[in-house]
Amino acid sequence: MSKPCAICCDSRRLKIDRELVKGGNMSEISRRFNIRYHTVCNHKQQHLSRQLLKSQEIRELSMTETVARDVSSIYTRLNKLLDKAERKNRTRTFVVIAQEIRAYSEFLLRLQATFEAMSLEESSKPQDSENAVIIDVSGLTDEMLEKLLSKISQARTAEGKPIAAEPLRDTLH
Repeated sequence: MSKPCAICCDSRRLKIDRELVKGGNMSEISRRFNIRYHTVCNHKQQHLSRQLLKSQEIRELSMTETVARDVSSIYTRLNKLLDKAERKNRTRTFVVIAQEIRAYSEFLLRLQATFEAMSLEESSKPQDSENAVIIDVSGLTDEMLEKLLSKISQARTAEGKPIAAEPLRDTLH
């Protein structure tokens, strides 16, 4: 059985994680916290990266849902204006709104193509810790971090890779 990560078990983990997320020099972090350099590197690659990737996925999903809601709302409003202009027999207004809907639809198609291209590019990348995305979680409140940890735990459990959430929660306080 492998030995648990020294940083994951350390009471200063949140401080260490924040330094790593900010892009701090690993040698300096190693010296400052009196932890072996190899341990800091391993923690960053094996433990911190997975959690931060899940965090990023959660934020992207939330943002995608917000954008989709906004797009739907704008499109609905434009169509209502178009119907109103048609009912009131306002030809010039009708044409202007129809042009706006066409331009908006073209924009949405370009946006969709961009997202699809990004998705294809992302799926073609190797899935190792070297390609991990690191985001700064230092601005999150304890409540936000708790929710994030809960989502990470749920996602890991769904993947068949449950994590012990208690050591992670301990680092928040």
